[in-house]
Amino acid sequence: MIINFLQETKEAIAKSGHSDDDIVFIGSQESGYQLSCPEFCRLADFWYDHRCGLPNIAIDLIIVLSDGQKIWRASDEEGEWWEYSTPFVRPENTFPIHRLICEPGRGQQSLAEINEDIS
Repeated sequence: MIINFLQETKEAIAKSGHSDDDIVFIGSQESGYQLSCPEFCRLADFWYDHRCGLPNIAIDLIIVLSDGQKIWRASDEEGEWWEYSTPFVRPENTFPIHRLICEPGRGQQSLAEINEDIS
């Protein structure tokens, strides 16, 4: 399916509850390559087949928003798309941690499972 990359990106930003005004970084966190929003709009205004099986867009491209949320490229054998993270929100109720290691023979356990019986 042929889509416009700029339009896809603008829809992803809107879907996350943000606008272009919320963008604080576009580029690669790993390498430091970056560009401004107007530069991105100019370069991203192209059509591509996002279902071709191989990524078309740089795999390390991220957009960081003013609340700390990130949008990044994801792909599999079926295509590519934008993924989202949400900003960290501190839990309303917190509890002390007394152990980090799982109980022997119990397999994977959460912090709650490991610590719930300790006062």
